[in-house]
Amino acid sequence: MPATLDALIQDHCNMGRLLGAFERQLQVFREAGKPDYELMQSALEYFLDYPDKIHHPKEDLVWARLVERDSAAVAGMGDLAVLHEELSALTHSIAYALKLVLQDASASRDWVGTSARNFLNAYRKHMEIEEALFFPLADKALSDADWREIDARIGSTEDPLFARRDELRFESLRKYIEDLDDLAEA
Repeated sequence: MPATLDALIQDHCNMGRLLGAFERQLQVFREAGKPDYELMQSALEYFLDYPDKIHHPKEDLVWARLVERDSAAVAGMGDLAVLHEELSALTHSIAYALKLVLQDASASRDWVGTSARNFLNAYRKHMEIEEALFFPLADKALSDADWREIDARIGSTEDPLFARRDELRFESLRKYIEDLDDLAEA
């Protein structure tokens, strides 16, 4: 499997872990408890940063090349760039809802919960579709030369949460996810 595709799949695995961590804090919120809002904000900051600026543009490059190579195979999947914009809008929506909660504004718990569920469900469904349809098609249809050209256009950017251990802004979030991983293994 091409390295770029491996990296995209690893990103999905990591984002799945982060969605799980966010969902745990959301559960505390739904139960009228006091979640770790800093962790929730940090998770949303990550989703507005790495996926929007790095991961999705990589996928968009792969998608564009796949459309050139086999447009019939992807005809029923819609426009990936538009789907990425929709995910970004959902992320901005929950980030705004959380900001209102933190400002003690009159954001209803139901509205915040609905925004968060929409965000979580959309991200998970999107990744499932990409993993089941898009990635296998790209792996099959694109040549080594296609992947080399895509790699050359992407450049190298490390994931600020999962790859860059020196990224201080995500330190608490990283620790929380690692603790959840440890609990799952126990």
